[in-house]
Amino acid sequence: MNIVAIRRLLLLKQTLFGLTWIGSGALLPFLQRETPPFKLTSWLLLTLAFISARFSGMCFNSFFDRTFDAKNPRTRDRPLPKGEISPRSCVTQAVLYLAIFFLASWSINSLCGLLSLAVGSSVVLYSLTKRITPLCHFALGSIYFFAPFCAWAAIMGEISPIPFLFGLALFFTIAASDIIYACQDVEFDERMGLYSVPCVYGVTRALIIAALLHTASALSLFLQSYLLGSWFLFTAAACVAFVYTFCYLKLVLGQISYMAAFSRINMLSGMILFVFIVLELLF
Repeated sequence: MNIVAIRRLLLLKQTLFGLTWIGSGALLPFLQRETPPFKLTSWLLLTLAFISARFSGMCFNSFFDRTFDAKNPRTRDRPLPKGEISPRSCVTQAVLYLAIFFLASWSINSLCGLLSLAVGSSVVLYSLTKRITPLCHFALGSIYFFAPFCAWAAIMGEISPIPFLFGLALFFTIAASDIIYACQDVEFDERMGLYSVPCVYGVTRALIIAALLHTASALSLFLQSYLLGSWFLFTAAACVAFVYTFCYLKLVLGQISYMAAFSRINMLSGMILFVFIVLELLF
C-alpha cells in the first residue's frame, strides 16, 4: 500500500483545517446560557464522521474524475492518473470511508444517523454535478451546510434553527472558495464540456460572484454572533471578513494565485473562528 499516495489522494492537510469549521459549529451550543454537558464520546464520533465523509468524498471525486484528471496538466500527477493507486482501490476506499461515516453518525444518535443519509448521498453525487450544471459549487456547499446541524444534533440530541446562520456561512464560503478554485481550469473545462461558474460566466464575473458569496458568509457570521450574544464570535466574524477582503485584494493585484487564495481563505477563516470561540469559552 502506497501511504504517500493515499495521503496525497485524501489531502490530509486540508481535512485538518476543515475540522476547525466543524469544531466551531460543534462549540456553538456551549455559547448559550445553559450549556450542555461535555461528552467526549460524541466529540470523537463527530470528528470521525467528518473525517470519513471528507475522505469518502475525495476518493469518489478522484474516481469519477480520473479520465479528466489524466488529461489536465494541473492534475495529471495525482495518484490515480499516475497509477499509484488503482481505480478499484480508490472506489473501495470511498465505500469504506462512507460506511464508517454512516456507522459513526448512527452511533452518536438517530438524528445524526438520519442527517447522514442526506449528507452521504450528496458526497457521492457531488462529483457528477460538474458534468451537468455550473451550480456544482453550491452542491459542494450544501454538504457543508448540514455540518453545523449534525454537530448540534450530536451535542444537544435535537435539531435546532440556531446553527442555521452558521450553516449558511459555511455554505457560502465553501461555494465561493470552490468558484475561485475552478478559475484554474477554465480553458480545460471548456474543452472537456464541463461546467463551472468561471467557465460559463467568465473569470471576472465568477470572482465577483465569489466575493458576493463571501460577503454573505461574513454577514451570516455577524448575525449568528448577534443571536448568540457573543462578542468573541462577532470579533471573529470581523477578522474573517478582513481575511476575505485581503485575499481578494491580493488576488486582484496578481500577488497570489487562485490556489493560494483558495487555501488561505479556507484555512485562516476556520482557524480564526475556532480560536475565538474557544477563547470565549475559557474567559
